[in-house]
Amino acid sequence: MWAQGTFKQRYIEMIETFIAYTDDPDSTDAVEEVLGELENQLDGRIPSAALLFCGIDYEHQELLDAINRCYPGIALIGATTCGEIACGMGFERDSLVLTLFVSDTVEFAAGVGRGLSNDIALATATAVEDARAQIRKAPGLCITFPESLTASGSEITEGLNRVLDIPVIGGTAGDYVRFKQTYQFFNGEVLSDSIPVLLLGGEIHYGYGFSCGWQPVGERGTVTKVEGDMVFEIDHKPATDFYLRYIPNLERPTEYPIAIFDSTDSDYFYLRSPVSANHETGSIHFFGDVPYGATVQCTISDTEQVLRATQDAVNSAKSMFGNGKPALMLLFSCGGRAMYLGPRTSKEYEYAIDELDNDDPQVAGFYSYGEIVPLRAGEKSFFHNVTIIALLLG
Repeated sequence: MWAQGTFKQRYIEMIETFIAYTDDPDSTDAVEEVLGELENQLDGRIPSAALLFCGIDYEHQELLDAINRCYPGIALIGATTCGEIACGMGFERDSLVLTLFVSDTVEFAAGVGRGLSNDIALATATAVEDARAQIRKAPGLCITFPESLTASGSEITEGLNRVLDIPVIGGTAGDYVRFKQTYQFFNGEVLSDSIPVLLLGGEIHYGYGFSCGWQPVGERGTVTKVEGDMVFEIDHKPATDFYLRYIPNLERPTEYPIAIFDSTDSDYFYLRSPVSANHETGSIHFFGDVPYGATVQCTISDTEQVLRATQDAVNSAKSMFGNGKPALMLLFSCGGRAMYLGPRTSKEYEYAIDELDNDDPQVAGFYSYGEIVPLRAGEKSFFHNVTIIALLLG
């Protein structure tokens, strides 16, 4: 059950979803094409909420202005990405994917917290309070696409856990591995250093699962010296020594994430991907915070195992979802997985569709700089690296 979730089922209020996409690089043409396609699909229905995933080089304010002219007051969140996913398109870069939700029973509300780098706790609480004030039904699910470069993904997730007792699922914004600036979308605004959230109010029929494909090897150790995302010592010895006992070299450290267990005797873990190793200091820099005292273990994988993890994530989501046909599958995968898989990245979408076993699937998603999902049902969410999440909505 390592890094793979299988959870219970919840019932039932109805959602319809509509998806349009384009790889047209011109912002004006792209948004007109997508909105025109959605108008045909909607056939007079009025959408309540929207998710927008797109490339970093679009004129993002132009996109949002056009969407809000077409659907005034729609609750919208989204982000720039490391790659986009949509049914009919599969995996693409420099594209635009817009998903609309229609429901007479489920309530949708978007909220935002600004200035994450100044006060993460305040920003996350503000985002949730903003959204919660707009719905009458108790929220059943939170979707979020926060900033990734200016604030700790772990602290963002912990901030959400403090103010929510429901699953928090999503991914952090990306910029195609430039690591310069990402953008988040909230209603009609283009933001950075922010956290947009979408709350779904009511008893939502959903299922989610996650997996990574990396398997722990060797003995476990304990983090004994760390500063945020920089690990200096494991078992009171240089962190590089711990790695080199099991990993042949650290020339490409990103290929060897470290497993962090949620407790000493647990088999449930989340991953942290190394950014670089410093052999002089013995330290390893990770893409995300590593807790002091954490139980850790090295991991290994290959491309086929990483791809099979996509199947595991979808099957876990199906198990939780139970009977019925999902209205939508959202996929949040890691940009690190895309780097690892290279030209085989598009296979993730293909594996997911095959496992969903649906003749007419509705699928949208994106590649992120970090993923957010609970390790176990009924417990808090964690910030993950090199992981894929499948979320089914009914």
